[in-house]
Amino acid sequence: MNELEEAPDKWAKREHHAGKGFIRDGIIDFTRWSKAQRRILLLLKEVYGEGTDWDLRETIREKWQGPKNNIWWNAGYWCYATQNSEPFTPGFPSNDGARMALLSSGAVISKKATVNQARLTKTFRIMRNATAIF
Repeated sequence: MNELEEAPDKWAKREHHAGKGFIRDGIIDFTRWSKAQRRILLLLKEVYGEGTDWDLRETIREKWQGPKNNIWWNAGYWCYATQNSEPFTPGFPSNDGARMALLSSGAVISKKATVNQARLTKTFRIMRNATAIF
């Protein structure tokens, strides 16, 4: 496990996050992200935690096993289009496994109402390695 994978767990333990529903976001599947020809960062509006901690990456990767609703279908299409934009874009895959592989090759950062230095550092590290940002 590397620094980008461990950071959300460290941040969740900070006192000012206690009881506020900390949401872990970032690289959905580090293996696919690191092997992707183009690394895609999706900057999205913050999701809600309902007062309990949870992991957006794990939800996408393990619970949903791919896109679940419109925003995630769109995110999958953006990742697909970016990964396949040269010289042409073939048809979007029809099977769930292929769609999951495409979505998992991206990283997701939910927009927070408040920004701190640690969050900016994480975001910039991912951005530095990203091929496309949406």
